[in-house]
Amino acid sequence: PSKLIAIAKDVQLLVEFNPQRVAAYRLIGYANQVLKSEDLDHDPVSADDIVSGHTVTAFYEIVPAGAVMAAPKTRNGLKYQKPLEPQVVMSASKEWLNLKLRHKHPESDATFLLESVIEGEATPWQKATSDSQFAAAVALFGMKLRGMDEVVDVSWDQLLELAQPGLRYDSEGNPQQDRTEFIGMVSKLRSLSR
Repeated sequence: PSKLIAIAKDVQLLVEFNPQRVAAYRLIGYANQVLKSEDLDHDPVSADDIVSGHTVTAFYEIVPAGAVMAAPKTRNGLKYQKPLEPQVVMSASKEWLNLKLRHKHPESDATFLLESVIEGEATPWQKATSDSQFAAAVALFGMKLRGMDEVVDVSWDQLLELAQPGLRYDSEGNPQQDRTEFIGMVSKLRSLSR
């Protein structure tokens, strides 16, 4: 049996979006673990550990600066909801966000803070890596199971189309079990929904 080896403990991440590039954002799937910016200045009481080979993926839904946003959909037809006007024109800056990562060495209580600016051009989802597309399919699947309004128009076929390129094979040409099982589960739900 393989052994999980901790490479960092009490890990905290803080993402700060550049308002000249991002007018609004929403973290998907981690709403119960949102960190306040001032929390990063204190030793974490109970944060997550990261083990070797472990990957953490966070998805944010963003509205680019300068985009005209529609009024939020409401079920009760509020009278004064109007489309929001753009507040900031898209900046020439290539910086999207600033990422701070605070952690402790697995065998120490000394705290380290790493900071990195993420910049570049936006990539359409069709040109994203197959791993990113697969992760997005899993996130959309979870949202769909929860009956979230944002994904009501996402079909099972679209989920499969997004997930299929992420299917991976081992050195002997066998498909990875976890990804194969996910695609099988989505296929079964597609059949049941017809």
